[in-house]
Amino acid sequence: MKIWRCAAFVAAFCVCAVQAASQTVTLSLKDGSFSVSGKMRSFDGEFYDLDTPLGPMTLSAATTDCLGSACPDPDDYVPFIRVSGSAALGEVLVPALIETFATQRGLSQVARVTSETTTQIDLVRSDARLVATFEISLSSTDGGYRALSEGQSDIVLARRGPTAAEDDAIRAAYEGGSTDPIRLAVIGWEALRLYTNADNPITALTVRDLIGMIAAPGSNWPTTTDRPVHYRGDADSIIALQQQLGQTEPTVQLGGGADTDPGILYVTPNLSLPLTPVRLTGTCGTAQASVPFQENQNPLAAPVYLVTSAIRQSALMREFLDFTLDLPAQRVIDRAGFISRTPSEAALSSENGILEDAILNATDDTSIADLQRTVQALKGYGRLSLTFRFTGGTMELDDVSRSNLDFAASLLRQGRYRDRQILFAGFSDGVGDPDANLALSRDRARVVRDAIRTRMGENAPPLAQFRTQGFGETLPLACNDTRWGQNQNRRVELWIR
Repeated sequence: MKIWRCAAFVAAFCVCAVQAASQTVTLSLKDGSFSVSGKMRSFDGEFYDLDTPLGPMTLSAATTDCLGSACPDPDDYVPFIRVSGSAALGEVLVPALIETFATQRGLSQVARVTSETTTQIDLVRSDARLVATFEISLSSTDGGYRALSEGQSDIVLARRGPTAAEDDAIRAAYEGGSTDPIRLAVIGWEALRLYTNADNPITALTVRDLIGMIAAPGSNWPTTTDRPVHYRGDADSIIALQQQLGQTEPTVQLGGGADTDPGILYVTPNLSLPLTPVRLTGTCGTAQASVPFQENQNPLAAPVYLVTSAIRQSALMREFLDFTLDLPAQRVIDRAGFISRTPSEAALSSENGILEDAILNATDDTSIADLQRTVQALKGYGRLSLTFRFTGGTMELDDVSRSNLDFAASLLRQGRYRDRQILFAGFSDGVGDPDANLALSRDRARVVRDAIRTRMGENAPPLAQFRTQGFGETLPLACNDTRWGQNQNRRVELWIR
């Protein structure tokens, strides 16, 4: 089934385009050069979508006249934006983001409860004219994805990425609307934590241990043969952790074991459980480096997503989505207790542990001379907490990294690092030929640089300000003995001076 988004018309109520689908309208270019009739599918304030005998057509309201009773009035168009998804994330965060968004634009708010689970927030100008309505109906992440696939939501606030089944349902609903029907923007991260009962002698796990436990349902705790793992917490936290560790589908179930069972492993964002924390260590048995946060570097930092379909969105909805990556919105996200995207900068000399990890996790193909050349090249630069990662052996960025391209381009367009030189530093995993990995790391650095410059458009600086350099297998962030560790090392970083 193909879903088409409802648009809201008139200040008092929402009129969905599908309700008018049985009525024929005629669209004519203002210069008289073209005219077509068909059934109105949707209107977003800027463009008409029409189902015609020639197939679907989209025409700009600015250059088109519409004739027929189903024609909307562009001057009276009021966006009606439906937000669904995780109540655990959104009950505080969504209203705070909308309030800051409205305040920045000189708009006031009128909130009203329309049902037991739904609140509507009107954005109103000083002359009392309605500008937009946000309808907030929060339940769970899976409920949000279901609403999106059923055409009942425009924005999903999600504590995890979609599962394969959820992804398939959304793509099937919106097929034909885009080559990539799902858009995921990472607006921050949620810190997950591991706990166990006091009777469990195991209070530390390597990433490799954790991957093995999650990848094999019914497995035991490491170093034991008689203590099965029983997972507790909430489904979103469990799935988010599995996705962070490279599991594409949920493999473990919540429950099992008594509350006092020493085999219980809680996965939760909760800070105050009366249990024993389980510490996570590096995959080679070494402690994780204490470095400024970088996305995906810690598998216990799960992305917080805003998910939309790829159909055309109203101008105000696009503004709101862009706003969530701006610094004022990121301050809201930070105050709400999440890890914001606000970039931090740290010199190599201040990153305690990164060189130690580079030495401990290095492959036999990395020499002291390689490390010396890398340190010399990065001397005087500061590393931004913004990273781009690729799938193995390819030039294809993952979902989080594609979102990072837009975020980085937005920061640079705003002049955040004006008059500073930016080095796109490419690194590889330790799998395969080291010379090929070095070349691949150079190519990936250029791919990220070019993609950001393209997004900056006419604001892009000269190439001399955007340098690229490949460092191959040097400065690994993790051991290469797991796919997760290889993914951490296969990256492009931004260094500035």
